[in-house]
Amino acid sequence: TKAITMGKMLLELHMRHFGDMARIHSATEVLQTKLESKRSAREKGVRIQFPVAKELIGLVVGKGGSNIAAVKKATKVEYIEVDQGGPHVVVCGPTQESVDEAREMLEYVVERVAVQTEQVGWLIGRGGKNFKELQDKTQVTRLNVDKSTNTVILVGTKTAVAAAQLYIDTHLEYLAAYD
Repeated sequence: TKAITMGKMLLELHMRHFGDMARIHSATEVLQTKLESKRSAREKGVRIQFPVAKELIGLVVGKGGSNIAAVKKATKVEYIEVDQGGPHVVVCGPTQESVDEAREMLEYVVERVAVQTEQVGWLIGRGGKNFKELQDKTQVTRLNVDKSTNTVILVGTKTAVAAAQLYIDTHLEYLAAYD
């Protein structure tokens, strides 16, 4: 009697959870299929890796991963990972163009541009007007002056920093003509 009662309870318990188990099994199969397709795409796609300064990882990732998500959406790359150990960024995508575009959007650098003491005021401009214009036109993320070393510190994507350096060089060339 005891064995029959236990058998009935076990059968009842099994039947109660059978639907949940079937859903879980089905979901597992779907996830395994997705995982295999992602692995296959990663193996067949283009993969690059590039270094990033430890202090710039926050810019690469963005608040709550927002920058990585935006880059994935804009470039259609499948995979972006920031390896803290390197630190470096790994990007995998379907084409070389998409991966290169993602790299351009994620490769943040810090550059220091030495300037003369008398050039600092000219570069900053009245009320910071010139620096504001420089940031607007080149899209550098951060722009500071270290007055103790007369150095302009540029932080941004590699492309934005190169544009900012060109802007500064042009502005300083014009200072000589202006004087």
